Amino acid sequence: MSAAWRYFNISEKEARIAICKTCSADISRGGVTAKTFSTSGLLHHLKSKHPDKYAEYDQITSAQKKKRRAKVARKYLSAPCTSTDSERLFSAASHVLDEKRNRLMADKAEKLLFIKNNLPLFLNK
Repeated sequence: MSAAWRYFNISEKEARIAICKTCSADISRGGVTAKTFSTSGLLHHLKSKHPDKYAEYDQITSAQKKKRRAKVARKYLSAPCTSTDSERLFSAASHVLDEKRNRLMADKAEKLLFIKNNLPLFLNK
Protein backbone atom coordinates (compact mmCIF):
# COMPACT_ATOMS: atom_id res chain seq x y z
CA MET A 1 0.00 0.00 0.00
CA SER A 2 1.24 3.45 -0.87
CA ALA A 3 2.51 5.76 1.85
CA ALA A 4 0.12 8.38 0.39
CA TRP A 5 -2.71 6.79 2.37
CA ARG A 6 -1.24 8.25 5.56
CA TYR A 7 -2.64 11.58 4.37
CA PHE A 8 -5.93 10.51 2.71
CA ASN A 9 -9.03 8.43 3.40
CA ILE A 10 -11.34 6.83 0.85
CA SER A 11 -14.74 8.49 0.72
CA GLU A 12 -17.53 6.39 2.20
CA LYS A 13 -19.95 7.75 -0.42
CA GLU A 14 -17.88 7.14 -3.54
CA ALA A 15 -14.84 4.84 -3.83
CA ARG A 16 -13.22 6.89 -6.61
CA ILE A 17 -12.87 9.90 -4.28
CA ALA A 18 -10.22 10.32 -1.58
CA ILE A 19 -10.50 12.87 1.22
CA CYS A 20 -7.45 14.82 2.37
CA LYS A 21 -6.93 14.40 6.12
CA THR A 22 -5.35 17.85 6.36
CA CYS A 23 -7.84 20.08 4.50
CA SER A 24 -10.80 17.70 3.88
CA ALA A 25 -10.67 18.33 0.10
CA ASP A 26 -12.20 15.72 -2.20
CA ILE A 27 -9.58 14.41 -4.65
CA SER A 28 -10.35 12.12 -7.59
CA ARG A 29 -8.43 8.85 -7.60
CA GLY A 30 -8.66 8.74 -11.40
CA GLY A 31 -10.07 5.86 -13.38
CA VAL A 32 -13.50 4.28 -13.24
CA THR A 33 -12.83 0.92 -11.60
CA ALA A 34 -10.68 -0.05 -8.63
CA LYS A 35 -8.06 -1.50 -11.00
CA THR A 36 -7.59 1.87 -12.71
CA PHE A 37 -7.44 4.05 -9.57
CA SER A 38 -4.09 5.68 -8.79
CA THR A 39 -2.47 7.90 -6.20
CA SER A 40 -0.91 10.39 -8.63
CA GLY A 41 -3.71 12.94 -8.15
CA LEU A 42 -3.42 12.58 -4.40
CA LEU A 43 0.31 13.17 -4.50
CA HIS A 44 -0.16 16.20 -6.76
CA HIS A 45 -2.61 17.65 -4.20
CA LEU A 46 -0.19 16.92 -1.37
CA LYS A 47 2.72 18.54 -3.22
CA SER A 48 0.83 21.68 -4.27
CA LYS A 49 -1.33 22.30 -1.17
CA HIS A 50 0.70 20.78 1.68
CA PRO A 51 4.43 20.91 0.82
CA ASP A 52 5.45 20.05 4.39
CA LYS A 53 3.36 16.85 4.29
CA TYR A 54 4.74 16.05 0.84
CA ALA A 55 8.31 16.42 2.16
CA GLU A 56 7.42 13.98 4.94
CA TYR A 57 5.91 11.57 2.37
CA ASP A 58 9.04 11.88 0.21
CA GLN A 59 11.25 11.09 3.19
CA ILE A 60 9.19 7.99 4.03
CA THR A 61 9.29 6.65 0.46
CA SER A 62 13.03 7.33 0.18
CA ALA A 63 13.63 5.29 3.33
CA GLN A 64 11.48 2.46 1.95
CA LYS A 65 13.45 2.46 -1.32
CA LYS A 66 16.75 2.32 0.56
CA LYS A 67 15.52 -0.68 2.56
CA ARG A 68 14.48 -2.49 -0.64
CA ARG A 69 17.82 -1.73 -2.31
CA ALA A 70 19.71 -2.97 0.74
CA LYS A 71 17.71 -6.20 0.74
CA VAL A 72 18.42 -6.79 -2.97
CA ALA A 73 22.10 -5.95 -2.50
CA ARG A 74 22.43 -8.42 0.38
CA LYS A 75 20.80 -11.11 -1.72
CA TYR A 76 22.71 -10.64 -4.98
CA LEU A 77 26.00 -8.99 -4.06
CA SER A 78 27.06 -11.05 -1.07
CA ALA A 79 29.80 -13.62 -1.34
CA PRO A 80 28.75 -17.27 -1.03
CA CYS A 81 29.55 -18.99 2.27
CA THR A 82 30.93 -22.09 0.64
CA SER A 83 33.61 -22.74 -1.94
CA THR A 84 31.67 -25.37 -3.89
CA ASP A 85 31.23 -23.16 -6.96
CA SER A 86 34.94 -22.44 -7.21
CA GLU A 87 35.77 -26.10 -6.58
CA ARG A 88 33.35 -27.10 -9.33
CA LEU A 89 35.03 -24.63 -11.69
CA PHE A 90 38.51 -26.00 -10.91
CA SER A 91 37.24 -29.52 -11.48
CA ALA A 92 35.81 -28.54 -14.86
CA ALA A 93 39.07 -26.78 -15.72
CA SER A 94 41.00 -29.97 -14.99
CA HIS A 95 38.87 -31.75 -17.62
CA VAL A 96 39.46 -29.02 -20.20
CA LEU A 97 43.16 -28.45 -19.48
CA ASP A 98 44.99 -31.75 -19.25
CA GLU A 99 48.26 -33.25 -20.52
CA LYS A 100 46.86 -33.81 -24.02
CA ARG A 101 45.61 -30.21 -24.30
CA ASN A 102 48.73 -28.47 -23.06
CA ARG A 103 48.85 -26.06 -26.04
CA LEU A 104 45.35 -24.71 -25.47
CA MET A 105 45.44 -20.91 -25.17
CA ALA A 106 44.01 -19.27 -22.05
CA ASP A 107 41.25 -17.39 -23.89
CA LYS A 108 39.99 -20.56 -25.60
CA ALA A 109 40.09 -22.45 -22.32
CA GLU A 110 38.08 -19.67 -20.70
CA LYS A 111 35.48 -19.83 -23.49
CA LEU A 112 35.21 -23.61 -23.20
CA LEU A 113 34.65 -23.37 -19.44
CA PHE A 114 32.06 -20.65 -19.94
CA ILE A 115 30.16 -22.80 -22.43
CA LYS A 116 30.42 -25.87 -20.18
CA ASN A 117 28.96 -24.00 -17.20
CA ASN A 118 26.31 -21.95 -19.01
CA LEU A 119 25.07 -24.23 -21.79
CA PRO A 120 22.62 -26.07 -19.46
CA LEU A 121 21.01 -22.72 -18.60
CA PHE A 122 20.26 -22.06 -22.27
CA LEU A 123 19.05 -25.60 -22.99
CA ASN A 124 16.61 -25.66 -20.04
CA LYS A 125 14.62 -22.60 -21.11
